[in-house]
Amino acid sequence: MLAVTPALGCASATGWTRERSRSCERDGPPRVCVVVEPDRQLVFEVGDIELVPQECAEGPEGRRGGSLRITARDGATGDEARRRVHVRRGRELTLTAEAPLKLRVVERARCEHP
Repeated sequence: MLAVTPALGCASATGWTRERSRSCERDGPPRVCVVVEPDRQLVFEVGDIELVPQECAEGPEGRRGGSLRITARDGATGDEARRRVHVRRGRELTLTAEAPLKLRVVERARCEHP
Protein backbone atom coordinates (compact mmCIF):
# COMPACT_ATOMS: atom_id res chain seq x y z
CA MET A 1 0.00 0.00 0.00
CA LEU A 2 1.33 3.42 -0.95
CA ALA A 3 0.53 6.48 1.14
CA VAL A 4 0.64 9.86 -0.54
CA THR A 5 1.34 12.91 1.59
CA PRO A 6 0.87 16.38 0.15
CA ALA A 7 4.10 18.34 0.20
CA LEU A 8 4.19 21.50 2.22
CA GLY A 9 5.35 24.33 0.02
CA CYS A 10 6.76 27.74 0.58
CA ALA A 11 4.74 30.92 0.75
CA SER A 12 5.48 33.44 -1.98
CA ALA A 13 8.61 35.45 -1.19
CA THR A 14 7.61 38.24 -3.58
CA GLY A 15 4.57 40.47 -3.88
CA TRP A 16 4.19 41.26 -0.17
CA THR A 17 2.70 44.67 0.64
CA ARG A 18 2.64 46.84 3.75
CA GLU A 19 -0.89 46.84 5.13
CA ARG A 20 -2.33 49.63 7.27
CA SER A 21 -5.70 48.00 7.89
CA ARG A 22 -6.29 46.75 11.45
CA SER A 23 -8.32 43.77 10.23
CA CYS A 24 -7.91 41.02 7.66
CA GLU A 25 -10.32 39.00 5.55
CA ARG A 26 -11.28 35.37 6.22
CA ASP A 27 -10.39 34.36 2.67
CA GLY A 28 -7.60 36.92 2.25
CA PRO A 29 -3.88 36.38 1.78
CA PRO A 30 -1.57 35.47 4.67
CA ARG A 31 -0.79 38.38 7.00
CA VAL A 32 2.28 38.95 9.22
CA CYS A 33 2.53 41.63 11.93
CA VAL A 34 5.57 42.52 14.02
CA VAL A 35 5.65 43.95 17.55
CA VAL A 36 8.52 44.75 19.91
CA GLU A 37 8.36 45.72 23.59
CA PRO A 38 10.18 47.89 24.48
CA ASP A 39 10.46 49.56 21.09
CA ARG A 40 13.93 49.04 19.58
CA GLN A 41 15.66 49.76 16.26
CA LEU A 42 14.61 46.53 14.56
CA VAL A 43 13.80 45.89 10.92
CA PHE A 44 11.99 42.71 9.88
CA GLU A 45 12.29 41.28 6.36
CA VAL A 46 8.99 39.65 5.45
CA GLY A 47 8.98 38.29 1.92
CA ASP A 48 10.35 41.08 -0.25
CA ILE A 49 9.59 44.05 2.04
CA GLU A 50 10.90 45.45 5.31
CA LEU A 51 8.73 46.25 8.32
CA VAL A 52 9.43 48.13 11.52
CA PRO A 53 7.67 47.29 14.81
CA GLN A 54 3.89 47.81 14.85
CA GLU A 55 3.54 47.25 11.07
CA CYS A 56 1.84 44.45 9.14
CA ALA A 57 2.26 42.95 5.68
CA GLU A 58 0.02 40.85 3.46
CA GLY A 59 1.10 38.25 0.97
CA PRO A 60 0.14 38.48 -2.69
CA GLU A 61 -3.58 38.20 -3.44
CA GLY A 62 -4.70 34.76 -4.55
CA ARG A 63 -1.56 32.99 -3.32
CA ARG A 64 -1.52 30.22 -0.77
CA GLY A 65 0.42 30.19 2.46
CA GLY A 66 3.32 27.97 3.44
CA SER A 67 6.78 28.32 4.89
CA LEU A 68 8.15 31.88 4.92
CA ARG A 69 11.58 33.08 6.00
CA ILE A 70 11.59 36.07 8.37
CA THR A 71 14.77 37.99 9.18
CA ALA A 72 15.10 40.49 12.04
CA ARG A 73 17.99 42.96 11.99
CA ASP A 74 19.02 45.11 14.95
CA GLY A 75 19.82 48.61 13.68
CA ALA A 76 21.99 49.41 16.71
CA THR A 77 24.24 46.32 16.64
CA GLY A 78 23.81 44.91 13.14
CA ASP A 79 22.93 41.48 14.60
CA GLU A 80 20.51 39.31 12.60
CA ALA A 81 18.18 36.44 13.44
CA ARG A 82 16.32 34.25 10.95
CA ARG A 83 13.39 31.92 11.36
CA ARG A 84 10.99 30.07 9.09
CA VAL A 85 7.33 30.36 10.04
CA HIS A 86 4.20 28.84 8.53
CA VAL A 87 1.66 31.36 7.23
CA ARG A 88 -1.87 30.56 6.03
CA ARG A 89 -4.56 32.26 3.98
CA GLY A 90 -7.09 34.03 6.18
CA ARG A 91 -4.74 34.00 9.17
CA GLU A 92 -2.63 36.63 10.90
CA LEU A 93 0.72 35.74 12.45
CA THR A 94 2.22 38.15 14.99
CA LEU A 95 5.97 37.98 15.68
CA THR A 96 8.33 39.64 18.11
CA ALA A 97 12.08 39.67 18.64
CA GLU A 98 13.29 39.15 22.18
CA ALA A 99 16.73 39.99 23.51
CA PRO A 100 19.17 38.60 22.60
CA LEU A 101 17.67 38.83 19.10
CA LYS A 102 15.47 35.72 18.98
CA LEU A 103 12.30 35.57 16.86
CA ARG A 104 9.20 34.28 18.62
CA VAL A 105 5.59 33.79 17.48
CA VAL A 106 3.31 35.83 19.74
CA GLU A 107 -0.04 34.87 18.23
CA ARG A 108 -1.71 33.04 15.37
CA ALA A 109 -5.20 34.40 14.80
CA ARG A 110 -7.99 33.66 12.35
CA CYS A 111 -9.10 36.68 10.33
CA GLU A 112 -12.72 37.53 11.13
CA HIS A 113 -13.59 40.27 8.62
CA PRO A 114 -15.98 38.93 5.93
